[in-house]
Amino acid sequence: MKHSKPPYKETAMPTVLRLKWEELTLEITTLLDKVTRDYKFDKIIAIPRGGYLTGMLASYRFDKPLLLPNDLPDHLIDKVNSYLVVDDLCDTGRTLVDFTSYWRDRIQMRTAVTYLKPHSVFKPDYHIFEVPNTTWIQFPYEKEVCSAQSEIDAHLKKSMKDSKDFKEPYMEYI
Repeated sequence: MKHSKPPYKETAMPTVLRLKWEELTLEITTLLDKVTRDYKFDKIIAIPRGGYLTGMLASYRFDKPLLLPNDLPDHLIDKVNSYLVVDDLCDTGRTLVDFTSYWRDRIQMRTAVTYLKPHSVFKPDYHIFEVPNTTWIQFPYEKEVCSAQSEIDAHLKKSMKDSKDFKEPYMEYI
């Protein structure tokens, strides 16, 4: 599959970007290639839950240990090792702000995410795509959850049809 920039454009209407497994793994591979051009790391930290896939792919590809934040007790951390902290998306940025503010003076680290939103309060060291704030990304591993949500939405829509406050769904799909 050839890598090309997806059609991310700012719109007044919220949009949903539905990713396929092939697209996501290619974009993660592109992210990892970008990171390894100028950063050598010893261990990978995957931010739950979105960072699991990126962390797992990086761990296998580079034969590096994969850790979760709960695996980082103070007495096992050293400044000799360098860490790559990964997540799928930096939306508000609060998760990475909290993590890095706690660990920044304790470990050598850089951060990498596949997708970044402009309104994020945290700017990772590496990212591949900046997506509009109005874009909702549906990752392939969220498919079952979103399918269930669609059923709930359909039920709510049906039950609200007679309501004077009813409005059609406002999500536009890419």
